[in-house]
Amino acid sequence: MNSVLFVCSANQCRSPIAEALFKNIVLERDEENEWKIASAGVWAATGIPATDNACAVMEERGLDISAHLSQPTSQDLLGEYQLVLVMEKAHKETLQAHYSKFADRIVLFRNLVGDDRDFEDPVGGSLDRYRGAAEELEAVLEGEFEEIQRLSLGK
Repeated sequence: MNSVLFVCSANQCRSPIAEALFKNIVLERDEENEWKIASAGVWAATGIPATDNACAVMEERGLDISAHLSQPTSQDLLGEYQLVLVMEKAHKETLQAHYSKFADRIVLFRNLVGDDRDFEDPVGGSLDRYRGAAEELEAVLEGEFEEIQRLSLGK
């Protein structure tokens, strides 16, 4: 089974948006039974909802993340996923330092498109900033679907 875990800082903006967008892409491809998809935060508290702007941007796209609750990363959680897509280099470094046995599964999100920059956090920003983040996330997720699929199988 394909498995991907999206990771940001607090699991309230970028990673829940990426999770919802990717679940929708998989659903549109009629592959939902072939995937395990979730999100978490490197420094997340447990049980915090997605930000209002994240919910609003997803609602504009017909996706509902209002029931999302944050969860922190853990060894057990990382062990369930073949691919861990992180939004920032600091996320990658932290996870690789704490969970070294999963180091090869952890990939910087923008590395999928040959870019080594962090994916900026829209938290505290305008609705337009969230829209821009969602648009970029979706473009990469759609454009790099086959690569995500390959990596999510541990290949």
